[in-house]
Amino acid sequence: MTSTWPDDDAERIKDELEAFARSVLDQDVLACQTALVNSLLAEGGRDGWTLDDIENLYPDVDMAGFDECYERARDFGGPTPDPDPYSMDRDQLLAVITAASPSNEHPLPAVTDEQLRRLVIELIDQRSIEGLEEWQEAARDTGPVEVYEWWLVTGYLASRLRGIGEPVLDNEYGCWWGRTCTGQSILLDGTLQRIAASIGSL
Repeated sequence: MTSTWPDDDAERIKDELEAFARSVLDQDVLACQTALVNSLLAEGGRDGWTLDDIENLYPDVDMAGFDECYERARDFGGPTPDPDPYSMDRDQLLAVITAASPSNEHPLPAVTDEQLRRLVIELIDQRSIEGLEEWQEAARDTGPVEVYEWWLVTGYLASRLRGIGEPVLDNEYGCWWGRTCTGQSILLDGTLQRIAASIGSL
C-alpha cells in the first residue's frame, strides 16, 4: 500500500490547475483585440461600447479583509483610514488589543510588534473593532481597475471571469476579458487557475 504525502497532493493539485489553465487558454481565449476595443470605447456613445458596459471595472471589496483593502489603497493612492495597524507603535497596538479583548487574553510581553500588528488586523477582519467598512470604502475610492489588454473570449470563459470579479465586456458582438496584467504569459497571471479552483474542477 502506497501512502500519499501532502507534498504529493499539493504537486498533483498544482499540475491539475496548470492543465486546466492551458486547456482554457487553448480553447476559450481567442484573440488579443486591445486596439479594437480601446478604439470603440474611446468613441463613446455606441451601444455596448461604453465604460458603463464593462462589468467588474470597479473593485468588489464587499467581502475583502483589511490586507486586500490596505494593499489596494497603498498601491493606488487611496486614503488610509483609522485604525491603521501599520502606522501604530507598540503601545498603540497594545492599547487597541487591550480595549478589544478580555483581560485574561492580553498578549504576553515577549510577543513581537509584528505579531501584535497581525492580531489587530485579525480584530479588524473579525469586526471586533471598528474600521473594516472604512478600509473597504477606501479601497473602493481608488477608482477603476486598470485594464491593459482586451482578449476576445468564449461566452463560457466570460461567465467564469465574471464570477471571479475580472473585467468583462459582453455585447452583441462578442465577449472580451479586460486583462489587468501585461508583459507576461497569461498562464503566469494565475487568473485561469483561480477559475479552476472556483469551480472545483480538481
